[in-house]
Amino acid sequence: MNFKNIRALALFTFIFVSSGSFAQYKYDIGLKVSSYEMERFQFEGRLHLNNPYTLVLNYSYGSKSRSGGSQTPVYNDSLTDVKRKYFFAHGHTIKLGLQRKLGFLATDVFYVGASLGVGIENHTFARYSKTYTVQDSSHVSSYLIVYDPDNNSNFTTTHGRSINTQIALSFGMDIPLTKRLSLNAEIGIANIYEKSSSYPTITMGFYPSVSGGLRYQFGKREKT
Repeated sequence: MNFKNIRALALFTFIFVSSGSFAQYKYDIGLKVSSYEMERFQFEGRLHLNNPYTLVLNYSYGSKSRSGGSQTPVYNDSLTDVKRKYFFAHGHTIKLGLQRKLGFLATDVFYVGASLGVGIENHTFARYSKTYTVQDSSHVSSYLIVYDPDNNSNFTTTHGRSINTQIALSFGMDIPLTKRLSLNAEIGIANIYEKSSSYPTITMGFYPSVSGGLRYQFGKREKT
């Protein structure tokens, strides 16, 4: 691609992006998908205040699962012990925030934001252990390839819950597709503090994310 083509593409992008920034509706709602698994699916509503600020309310749902296990070498000529662990969590989060539009390229499609949130997660822990009898120890795989289980087994399941709070920062853009519909893309990072109500554990960490989706604008139209 030569310089003329690059310049033409840049001009077209500028005109396209700028064309949607002269008019604004008072409200919009959006559906988004995030790379952060505990906030995978999001529904977001925004109230546009006096420029350049916007009030944001976000609800999200997500889940995650982890599993692992081990198997001992064959002992007593025909026995091996198998252990498995499984973890599943799903949760809901509500965040309230404020966004500020940025005037890049004489347009207001870019914004920065900050939010506070609270969430609740439900956890399931499962543990399984069993002693198996194998037919031929020379052909037993190092992981869970066993035969003829005996009656010595143990399976336990426990449930827990945790509550978390967070503060998050974001940078994003809303690219107009039609008069009312826009494409959203956003990067963010959240500092999440989590306390279990079932166990004496507290965790804190930083969680980056990338999200995107569609917004639909409605309400009284205002010229900017």
